[in-house]
Amino acid sequence: MNRVGSRLMVPAGDPTNSTVEALAGLLSAGLADDPGLASVRGYAED
Repeated sequence: MNRVGSRLMVPAGDPTNSTVEALAGLLSAGLADDPGLASVRGYAED
């Protein structure tokens, strides 16, 4: 696993978790229609 992927997998109590959830929310809503971010979304959902 690369470092970017492991950084996305933060524990529930981690202070960065809300940031990750906010990013995931934007991606899920389709507001960030960028191929690079779409691949990040797919990686996070695995």
